[in-house]
Amino acid sequence: MNEKIYSIDSKKFCEILMNIAECFSANEEYLNWLDGQIGDGDFGTNVGRGFRKIRDLLQQRKDVEQLDIGTILHEAAMQFMQVSGGASGPLIGMMLLEASKTMKGKKMVYVNDFIDMFSSMLRAAKLIGGAEVGDKTIVDVLQPVADEVKNIVEKEKDIDMVKLFELLIQVARMHLEKTISMRARKGRASYLGERSVGKQDPGATAMYLIIRTFYETLNGRKGIKIVEYSKSTGAIIREEYLATTK
Repeated sequence: MNEKIYSIDSKKFCEILMNIAECFSANEEYLNWLDGQIGDGDFGTNVGRGFRKIRDLLQQRKDVEQLDIGTILHEAAMQFMQVSGGASGPLIGMMLLEASKTMKGKKMVYVNDFIDMFSSMLRAAKLIGGAEVGDKTIVDVLQPVADEVKNIVEKEKDIDMVKLFELLIQVARMHLEKTISMRARKGRASYLGERSVGKQDPGATAMYLIIRTFYETLNGRKGIKIVEYSKSTGAIIREEYLATTK
């Protein structure tokens, strides 16, 4: 796909959210396995349930094209927090809620809107979880991605969304793999101390999957499934496309 995309409308944004639900359903077992190494083992189930609730809401509504993206994200946040348990419910729910504030009244997302969107999600993640880079959490991917969005968009004035998210995938994957060598300092995983070292963080993995789904949807696909991973560290070895959306 060579078409340059500089903006997306409410309908396309809803498609991305629904594809995120498909991606988390496909990777639920993998995320639960990751969480089982350092936590309760239900992270994939909780996040998948939350995004499926969002998908069901968007599929039922007939007026999504008339809604502004701030409203879509606000309703998505409420639905997510209503059904998603564990620490992921309030964490990702608040990330969506803060993102909704940056898109209030807007029916189109432009490339530069991602600066505020990712920055707001980062603030929410830090506020709810109290984490910083190096604590082995979702922040370890979200912080460098938010920084890179700002850096890229400000330097490359003509960059389109496909290229932007192609670059963000590289950043997210690199920092995701760095979580393997980290010692967890927040959440249930922190109770393991040194035993948390050597395992990939599930929250950081979720952030990678979200960013990857943005990119794949812009390219006419639904997302990816992790079909092979290290049974020692959880590191991704092989991915497959879910399906095309066109």
